[in-house]
Amino acid sequence: MQSSPDSSSSLTYNDSSMQGENQSSEDTDIHTLPEWEQQEIARFADATQVDVSSVDVPGSLPKAADGTEVSLTWYKNWIINWGNQQAEEARARFNELNVTKQSMQNRSFLQKASEKFGDVVHLVQTYCQDWEDSPLDILTFFFCLAAFSNPQYHETKTPLYDDKFLLEAYHISLFAFASYAGSKQLVYKMLPFLKHSDYIDGCWNTKKLQEAPAWLVAIDREKHHVFLSLRGTKRLEDILVDLSAQYVPWRSGYAHRGFLKALKQLEHLVTPTIEKTMEQNPGYRLMICGHSMGAAISALLTLKWNEEHPNWNIKGYGFATPCCISKHLVKESKDIFTTFVHHFDAVARLSMGSIQDLHNGMRLFSKKVGKSSSALALYIAMKKLTLNAENKNVLAVASEISDIIDQKINEERNGGDDITTHLYPAGKIYQFWREKRGKDFMTFKLYRTNNYKYGRLEFSPTMLSDHGSAGYTAAFESLLAISVVETKIWISMSSLKRERIREYWNSWPDEDLFVSGSNAKLAEREMERSSKYKKRAYDMGMIRPFLLLVSLSPQRRAAVAKLMGISLIKQYWYCLFDSHKEAWKIITSRRGFTSRANGILRTFNPISNNVTWYEIVHICCTLVKKAQGNNINPKVMHMLKGKSLSPGKALKASKAID
Repeated sequence: MQSSPDSSSSLTYNDSSMQGENQSSEDTDIHTLPEWEQQEIARFADATQVDVSSVDVPGSLPKAADGTEVSLTWYKNWIINWGNQQAEEARARFNELNVTKQSMQNRSFLQKASEKFGDVVHLVQTYCQDWEDSPLDILTFFFCLAAFSNPQYHETKTPLYDDKFLLEAYHISLFAFASYAGSKQLVYKMLPFLKHSDYIDGCWNTKKLQEAPAWLVAIDREKHHVFLSLRGTKRLEDILVDLSAQYVPWRSGYAHRGFLKALKQLEHLVTPTIEKTMEQNPGYRLMICGHSMGAAISALLTLKWNEEHPNWNIKGYGFATPCCISKHLVKESKDIFTTFVHHFDAVARLSMGSIQDLHNGMRLFSKKVGKSSSALALYIAMKKLTLNAENKNVLAVASEISDIIDQKINEERNGGDDITTHLYPAGKIYQFWREKRGKDFMTFKLYRTNNYKYGRLEFSPTMLSDHGSAGYTAAFESLLAISVVETKIWISMSSLKRERIREYWNSWPDEDLFVSGSNAKLAEREMERSSKYKKRAYDMGMIRPFLLLVSLSPQRRAAVAKLMGISLIKQYWYCLFDSHKEAWKIITSRRGFTSRANGILRTFNPISNNVTWYEIVHICCTLVKKAQGNNINPKVMHMLKGKSLSPGKALKASKAID
């Protein structure tokens, strides 16, 4: 195995890797553009020797390596979907860039355009200060490169949804993020279910820690786990600087030098506490978890201690795990470590190798398209990607550079042990992808992904803000939704109340009733049972939601109520364990179905009486259609036409349960 390579060996290019030189062209009249834009185009044409005759004439898209046309929809949306607050933050970052000798008009245009780069400006400021090119040229290259990335890679064809797996990971994330608490008292606030006797130890003293991460040790009696939680750096700038450090030989491969140093300092601080706690709790499993830098050190410590302490049955979890190990250690880590990555989180994709790939790519980009091409490229983007000879050339160059970066990573992956230029996140990797659907509404999907895809950086306006713990928590809670509410209700109860309710909640099978072969006997019994509440629900046209609610498990029903602002477990009669009474409370409470829907219905029909289930469904569909119409299949939208009924007919339809 070779010694650790230096930063210059990560990726190199030669002219033979790029095909097709630009042909010279005749001068073209572009008088319809402002003078300063004409100057930028002329300067670009002089540098690249390309035809500038059709600035506003659409053209065909450049083709990717496989011959297919490149879709620039995501690239275009980057320009369009940008909020005022994000623009203000980007403008402030732009003002910090050293842009000199630009006319005020030109600077104003470039400033507006650079607002669209978002977090990428911050990245340039951190890593590219000593590059040969101007910040704006570097931004242009990154922006063009983004058009050819295919970030939504995954090994599974369909999104993953495993309720138990996600709940366990979410629960572990609570401990990981609790390491940011800063004190024992704040840990109790972040983990309200944790008994004071189960907090073992922790340290947030920077003088004592030196370069080790802050940490805490706690016991989860419910799960029979001992947790060692490691904090990441509090300032994003610190982790960005740390990620570009060199890597050194470690075990059977390479590891990040800075993380190894922190690991060494951490071990002597936590080992005595862990050894004592594991000895006092036989049969418990050691869970090592962390976020950001804490996740990287968690991965390294899991690999090391798994070999040294096999009886501890160690399992590690990382949230936003940085690139910390070489390909030689990836396979070993998958059995004992799990990583979650949120959207375009740059920290999981940044390393000395990926930065050097971009630096070398920038050199080739400058050589092929010339200097000071940023104004033209950004102008095109602002014009909603009007494609022509000039920008097709720029994008074609960026496309080939993108292919070269992928090729180099694949060569390393499939090459011998002596090829090591990149580091990767540890363990099995699960990727959250976020999608905006309508105003102020996000959905998430989870995929299993390949470690080697994180050897290159993917660009997004949110690539740094995606790193925050709030994004990871939102992803889990969005996917789990009601399951998270169930968990929160349970951990909020006193020990005495848990014991009174435990048997009731556990009496229902822990399975999805919509899955073929599931045990639905209890649900059927509750739906068939007679009661005064069931009769009232039928009479008012609410029998369908009533039957649905009584068919739910007790904890699911309590969670539905909680989402509506109703606390069933606080009702004095809850320990009667009557599903019909609980369902009736959810339907008729001041915050229940009928009260909420009556307010909406009266907006449409001021003289209407009590709302029926049919009317509730129709109103909800109408509101969803209005808010998220662009994300709904047109055939589904068409189904709503002509579905409005009079109150009498709506009541009759609501009573039909066959």
